[in-house]
Amino acid sequence: MGLLRKPSCSTQNPPNSFSLSFRQSRFQVQHSVMAIYSCNLKSIGRKTHATGTAGAHLRYIARDGAQADIAAYHMPPEPQAAQAWMDKQEAQERANARVVSKVFIALPVELTEPQRHELVRAYIRAITQDRVPWYFAIHQSGEDAHNPHCHIVIRDREQATGKRVLMLSDSEKDRRKAGLPASGVEWIRAQWEIICNRHLEQAGFAARIDRRTLEAQGIDREATIHIGTTAQRADSFKERPQSQEREERTKRKRYRTTTPYPKIDQGRTRQ
Repeated sequence: MGLLRKPSCSTQNPPNSFSLSFRQSRFQVQHSVMAIYSCNLKSIGRKTHATGTAGAHLRYIARDGAQADIAAYHMPPEPQAAQAWMDKQEAQERANARVVSKVFIALPVELTEPQRHELVRAYIRAITQDRVPWYFAIHQSGEDAHNPHCHIVIRDREQATGKRVLMLSDSEKDRRKAGLPASGVEWIRAQWEIICNRHLEQAGFAARIDRRTLEAQGIDREATIHIGTTAQRADSFKERPQSQEREERTKRKRYRTTTPYPKIDQGRTRQ
């Protein structure tokens, strides 16, 4: 495994199966604290994206300005070399192939930087079994100190056979045929919840993440809306155009019909 900007981590044998079990808490927690859950899966394909998009994405998440903590397996960790490697891999794919899967996860603020590195490493090894190349970049310094997160890139081609083994974006029918859980999205989201909570427990924190909706959790409040680093620094901007509510026309319509930007911005600018 290649590492960049961090000392080598202890090597552990990959889990023996795709199925992970969650051990019950070894200590009593009087008050349950809910950490932030965010785990999203997207893909980059030759048919859906411009040539070189996958390689450019690697270069972007590993950019110097992000002060990223980088690790890679079966591919170069250095950003420029990783991009060249990915471009070569893409050129060998068929015209309608998926080149990579992208996973974005929010990391617990409760953990230290080394603990977050071990958490991400445990997660990516659990879902890939170290059978396919992967790359991750943790952003947790500078502007991201209060918003730690990780970008993961998975190249779903087994080293020994060249075959796809994870099939994260495939149909339920194809995944069942391959002996995998029906939904790749739900599977990686569940694994993140399990592994993240395990590491929070091992570190002695009561905080837990929960992938269920607030309604399913029995929590009577509106879901919060993520405010990125640019919006958080809005007070330093000179121009202050008036915020307006915006009707949602994307997949966010599943959660809300409008986005209340005046309430979010609180008099700050988005420009």
